[in-house]
Amino acid sequence: AASDAVYSAIAALGLTRVSDFLLAHEVAFHLLAAIFLVGFGLKIYFTKAEPEVEGKECDSISIPYAFSSAMLMTLANPLTVMFFVTSFTVLAPPGGFQHLDCGVVVAGIFMGSCAWLSGVVGSVSYFRHAISIRVRELIDRVTGAALVLFGVSELVRFF
Repeated sequence: AASDAVYSAIAALGLTRVSDFLLAHEVAFHLLAAIFLVGFGLKIYFTKAEPEVEGKECDSISIPYAFSSAMLMTLANPLTVMFFVTSFTVLAPPGGFQHLDCGVVVAGIFMGSCAWLSGVVGSVSYFRHAISIRVRELIDRVTGAALVLFGVSELVRFF
């Protein structure tokens, strides 16, 4: 949600230098995204699912690490910035956004992303106890393999 807010602010404020920089270095962003996706996919693929332990604290991942890795993954996706730039080009008023309008639009995108992602995480958290460890491992394998394939396709596109 934070990265969506960053990109929507870039698009809404018309910071063409920033968006031009991102688009000019699209190849580097594709390479970084590919490396990140392959590494993240392999980590997910080879991680063993553990049985749920009631009251177990999740001390292996810190909040700053979780936030920064999610930000990096979404900011490294050049399709996101292209989506916001093209959407704002089509939807922006003829005179462009005023500062207050821009703030309202960015806040709305941030709140909408937060609502959507909260629903997704809440649903997964609610239903994760209903599936067995074998099914969770299968989901991890399929997800990890898909991320590796996306990363490899980005590498092929890079070369």
